[in-house]
Amino acid sequence: MEENKKQTTLTQKDYQKKYDKKTKMVSVKYVLSDMQDYIRLKEYLDRTGQTANSFIKDLINDFFEHKKHKISEERIAEYYFGG
Repeated sequence: MEENKKQTTLTQKDYQKKYDKKTKMVSVKYVLSDMQDYIRLKEYLDRTGQTANSFIKDLINDFFEHKKHKISEERIAEYYFGG
């Protein structure tokens, strides 16, 4: 019986490794000087019931959908001169 548990655990580990190879992860790290930003984020997530993962994915999708990654004269002027 004990041997069966070990076999199951190994199988679960193998499945997890296989799944992990198919996924990609991005993370955010807040240092002490960023704690106010972290607290603000955490309060927002608690208030809205969103997960950090879904919130970050929404931000990234919005970034690309609105072409905020494209560099243009207008974006450069906006950056340097505020608009």
